[in-house]
Amino acid sequence: MPENKMVTFDSNESKEIHQELCANESTDDQLGLLYERARETKPLFDELCKEIVCEATDLKPEQEMLRQYRENGTNKVFYVYSEAPLKGDTRAREKVEKEYGGDASKLVDIVRGSLVVDSEVYLLAIVEFVLNKYADKIVRFKNRFKYPTFNGYRDALFNLVINGHICELQVHLKQMIEFKAKTHIFYEYFRTYFSGNLDEVAERMTALEKIMRSGNISEASRILEDALQSNDEIKLRAIADLLKKLSEYTLLQRIRERILVIVEEKYGGKESTQYATCLDNLAFSLHQQGKY
Repeated sequence: MPENKMVTFDSNESKEIHQELCANESTDDQLGLLYERARETKPLFDELCKEIVCEATDLKPEQEMLRQYRENGTNKVFYVYSEAPLKGDTRAREKVEKEYGGDASKLVDIVRGSLVVDSEVYLLAIVEFVLNKYADKIVRFKNRFKYPTFNGYRDALFNLVINGHICELQVHLKQMIEFKAKTHIFYEYFRTYFSGNLDEVAERMTALEKIMRSGNISEASRILEDALQSNDEIKLRAIADLLKKLSEYTLLQRIRERILVIVEEKYGGKESTQYATCLDNLAFSLHQQGKY
């Protein structure tokens, strides 16, 4: 993006939004109502997105913009407008539980779609068009060209109310999708440490970075408290690996103590080789603090 004019648009992503349709229902009832409305809304949303392409640019919605070749021999094709299926029920429930505290009314991407263009000219044309023509439908706008994610990825996200249902429209640059393919492995790596979506990963990574710079270990402890309550040995080992690389041995000790408890229960006592290995790892973290 040579001129990077996208930075002139401000986000309003701090605004909390929710689906008014189901705000006061139980989680199961919320999801039932949301999916019923989502099925009605999806054709309307897809049609609106195609109209945006045709009215804001000289592109065609069905025009192929990018083809990525995968190791398994399949291709992933991005069109100027790519329709997406409704968010799967399993992923929706996981997101509601882990990120929204059981409040499914905060789930605003069951109906979603993406626009992909290959120039800043088209990008600006679409963003300006949506901001101007559909201002009354926009409830949130995230301009990640101005405020990129922790791994440098940039896009624009609109949450629009269609048929009384909040939907998500993503606007991407082709070049950034190519970049994302190279960095996605790092995103998944950190999602292992900090479960959640990209925004949540970025938030926690930023917090951890500030804490490590300031030396405020008590704050870091609170950030990792959820992980310490977990029985997920794989996640805990991943966190331990990260803390070891950061030379944060006080926190590393706490994580390895938790792993030791899990391994003892898992392998039936303190006589297993797995327990001995964990004990040795714990001893290392204590030794680095001068405690052993």
